Amino acid sequence: RTRVGTYISWAGAIITIVLNFALLKTYGFMVSAWVTLAAYFTMMVLSYFLGQKYYPIPYRMKKIVSFIILLGIFTYIISGIFNYNFW
Repeated sequence: RTRVGTYISWAGAIITIVLNFALLKTYGFMVSAWVTLAAYFTMMVLSYFLGQKYYPIPYRMKKIVSFIILLGIFTYIISGIFNYNFW
């Protein structure tokens, strides 16, 4: 099923290219990092769902999601404490 991996990579490349062309003039170079993050996130979600369809693995999704949410909370707190400028 290596063909599926190729489709996922193409989806990420298309998302990156299209969003960069659409948003780069308006928001500047920092949008490229956010677009890349969105593309990789989309590729991760596609990989997970297609992987579960063809080769199911019993991941502990509640624990994984709770760690991601906790990471987001800590990132928000630390950026507030150190007065980090996102843009």
